[in-house]
Amino acid sequence: MIRPTETLILLSDFIKSEPARVFDVETIKFEKNKSEKNIEDDAVKILCGFKATQQTSEAIELLLLYYQKRPDLFYEIYSALAVHFGVDIDSERQGYFVQKIVVEQLCKAIESNQTTNLLLLFIRVAAQFLKLSFSRTEGGRHNSITFYTVALASQKTVLGYRKMLLQQLYKLYEQNQCRTEIEDFLLDYGTEYGKNEDYSIVKNELNLIEPFFALFSPEKLFHCVIAKHIKKVSKRAEYVCDDLLEPFLNSKKYRIYSVLNLDPLLLLNMDYYERENWHREQVQNLVKGYELRDFQYLLQICTECMETVDTSARYLTRGIEYAINACSKDKKLYFGVVEAYLNANTPYNIYP
Repeated sequence: MIRPTETLILLSDFIKSEPARVFDVETIKFEKNKSEKNIEDDAVKILCGFKATQQTSEAIELLLLYYQKRPDLFYEIYSALAVHFGVDIDSERQGYFVQKIVVEQLCKAIESNQTTNLLLLFIRVAAQFLKLSFSRTEGGRHNSITFYTVALASQKTVLGYRKMLLQQLYKLYEQNQCRTEIEDFLLDYGTEYGKNEDYSIVKNELNLIEPFFALFSPEKLFHCVIAKHIKKVSKRAEYVCDDLLEPFLNSKKYRIYSVLNLDPLLLLNMDYYERENWHREQVQNLVKGYELRDFQYLLQICTECMETVDTSARYLTRGIEYAINACSKDKKLYFGVVEAYLNANTPYNIYP
């Protein structure tokens, strides 16, 4: 970068003079795996050029100030922070100092200015930084493109900035800020995306995930599903937190859901027909002796699942079919259950 100090001064003056745009980032349908965009804005492009330089901190601070003026550039600024300034093949060699700076500047920004637009940017970038591996694409000579995946190394700097992010996310959740987005992050936390991921990182920080469950309720299905996910992650990380998760995994609501929504990974040794017969039998045993009010509660769970957990759960759809058909011999009960299903706005659109 030629004359970096003068360039940053010019960019600072430009950003200060830029009129603020009114834009609600909540209107964006964010897709975590499809939301990286090409950077077209000149100011963002120039600021990205300060990666891994002595002026990285100042550049990121200006980028966040620019975002507060131009929230309509959410995708480009998100891509700049999460991807361009994110972990790449050089990060470990550089001691992850760039990522540490990004996290410090983000935390500093939301401490002083908790607008919804800024909080959403923070959460989206935090979710990326809290992954264990990263897929990257880089251009090379002669129009060549290189694809690679790099796993995060368990270094002191990494553990430090991840701790900052998790503590800030908990603080926001405790303040009832952006709870839906934070819960979505927790449902994805620790998911394996690449080879050679170091789960000692997760083991080191699961104690920062545990406090969220004190703010959760076993009566909310999504919280129970998060608990099941964290149990899988903790097992892989060789971390014990069963007592904390037990109220969620043993709740009446989750037990019904887990029978209806068969986990196919538990039955890999069965063929298709064996698996379907086993699933049908489990559901029939569940609803044996059910009265109409019990079926109404079951359908409430299915509706809650469709609205919060999974809009197209194939196995849950089968589970509902098996449950309704299980009472077909009792015509009065059967018609009552079908009516209750229709009154529940037909979750998953089965044809009883």
